[in-house]
Amino acid sequence: MEILNAYLQRLTVSRRMLGLAAVAIVAVLAMGLSIFPQLRTLAEINRSFYHYTNDTLLTVKDMKYELLAMQLVLHNLISERNPEKRQRFADELLHCDARFVAGVHRLHASYDGDPGDLAQTERLYLALVAERSAILEQVNSAAGRAHWSSVMDSAPGSVAAELATRLEQIGQVAAVSTLAMHQRATRIYQQERRQAIYFILGSLGLLLFTAVIFARSITLPLRRLRDSIVALSQGRLGQAIPEQGQENEIGEIGRGVAVLQNVHQAMAAQRWIRATIAAISAELQQAVTFTELAHKLLSNLGPVLGVSQGAFFIVTEDGQTLKSIGRYGHAAGQAREVVGADDGPVGECATLGKPLVITQPAAQDLVALPEVRSGAAVVMQLVPVVRFGKTLAVIELHGSRVFSEDERAVLDGLLPLLALTLEIIERNTRTRRLLEATQQQAAQLENQAAELAALEEHSRLILGAVSDGIVGLDNIGRMIFANPAVFALLGYDSDELLGKQFHAMVHYAYPDGSDLPGESCAMQRTAQDGQVRKVANEVLWCKNGTPLAVEYVTTPFYKAGQLVGSVIVLRDITERQAAEERLRQAHEEQMAIFETASLGIAFVRDGVLVNANRRVQELFGYAVEELLGQAPGLYLPADADEALARELNADPGGARSSSG
Repeated sequence: MEILNAYLQRLTVSRRMLGLAAVAIVAVLAMGLSIFPQLRTLAEINRSFYHYTNDTLLTVKDMKYELLAMQLVLHNLISERNPEKRQRFADELLHCDARFVAGVHRLHASYDGDPGDLAQTERLYLALVAERSAILEQVNSAAGRAHWSSVMDSAPGSVAAELATRLEQIGQVAAVSTLAMHQRATRIYQQERRQAIYFILGSLGLLLFTAVIFARSITLPLRRLRDSIVALSQGRLGQAIPEQGQENEIGEIGRGVAVLQNVHQAMAAQRWIRATIAAISAELQQAVTFTELAHKLLSNLGPVLGVSQGAFFIVTEDGQTLKSIGRYGHAAGQAREVVGADDGPVGECATLGKPLVITQPAAQDLVALPEVRSGAAVVMQLVPVVRFGKTLAVIELHGSRVFSEDERAVLDGLLPLLALTLEIIERNTRTRRLLEATQQQAAQLENQAAELAALEEHSRLILGAVSDGIVGLDNIGRMIFANPAVFALLGYDSDELLGKQFHAMVHYAYPDGSDLPGESCAMQRTAQDGQVRKVANEVLWCKNGTPLAVEYVTTPFYKAGQLVGSVIVLRDITERQAAEERLRQAHEEQMAIFETASLGIAFVRDGVLVNANRRVQELFGYAVEELLGQAPGLYLPADADEALARELNADPGGARSSSG
């Protein structure tokens, strides 16, 4: 037992659980395999029941039904005189025969009784068919109908009655077989139930014994570990932790408990790290300049980290160089003041934004701190100060060793605060510069304000004096300014349109009232694409809902090279359109007089006919279209007045003299 327990303790808990599960699976498989043959027997009984016995009972039932159906159809066939119905009954009788014969075939496949029963059934059926055929041949005679009753009746001695009795006997044989199968299945079930109970009890006993063994292999090591944890909580830190050598979960717990022995040291280190960071942070937060910040940082970090020398480089505004603003542990004036972004380890650290540790720096790498060259072993450590992916500064520290994890944690904890302090000082410096620049600009703004006020007054007077409307829209179509003529034309107050969508308020429909989409609005399109447009066939809708006929020109305006809107100059063309309408009506009236005149009237320009009325067509028999473009001539009699002839012939296309 002890050997088994020791072996189990060397296994992992998961393997022990798998072993217990394996024992359970073996027990279940043993029980399953023991009852498998009997289950196969039950399955065979069940298959035989459904394939033979049950099928036989159903087939016998169907055949008895078909026998009754034959009697009914034959009765209808004999008593019916309509040829068509008789033919239908004859077809149905044939279908009944086919179904009965199919039932006989199924009985051959499923009946497991005496084959002579099936042979007798077939002979009776053939005798029944033969007598039925004879009856149908004598169907018109009364003797034939009387004979039918003796053949198809169920009275004792008839063929139909014997056939029904034979089918009943076959069904009883199938029923007896069914009962035998049920009794056999019941015996097998009872036997298997007893066997299953024995196997279950045996398996439970085996599993219980196995579970006890497995539980002891787990609880004994856990008790030893519990005693060790209690000892640690009582301050006995030197006690050896058991089970550490085992390669399983218990061993992992033992090794975890061993880690607790070092926790107090880690906690003390964390307290030191936090206290150091807090003390140095308090110093850094008091710095107001970059130089003061660098001095406070290096003077506090030097003793804590055990460095002999150090320097603080800040990235200049152009990002191409780093300037030394603080040093530690060496004489002033010996180190380089400016280092390029690609110059040595300092520039590399700033470019990569990652810490660098050089255990044996070359001579050219020590240009920032040249006096270190005379030292013995030197370790150069460079740490970037990064915020939001941007390097703000680089700290260069020289010592005789690489920083420990605790020292590195102090430095890492200070870097975010240092980066934030650098940004705050930079912003404060910029704020002071902006304040000085603002004070200088204040006086200029006062002078410019007076000039701007005068310029605005001048512009306002000009806009107010113009009779045409002038509207300014931003690049999304909102009104940003307008002169008084716009509000007078549309009937709106200024606060009703300023800041509103000009298209939606007054330019939303065509003159016929149909919707004018915003993407088709020339005013808005100019504010978006910068194209000058002139429109003379649209209307603006006044506040009272009446249309105002206008023509307008849209011009883009820019600010700092960017398209910011458009300026629309619009003019009321209502009176002009009315005058054009009057001219059109007068022209139509003149044309009506011209066409209905009783005299022939033709117009000649440059020696050719350009127009003629309907009367000319009637007088000369030419269509007007045939006369247009022709050169007219005037023929005078020979005795016509010579002066008149000269005057008429003086005009191009004038009179022509005639002698006859």
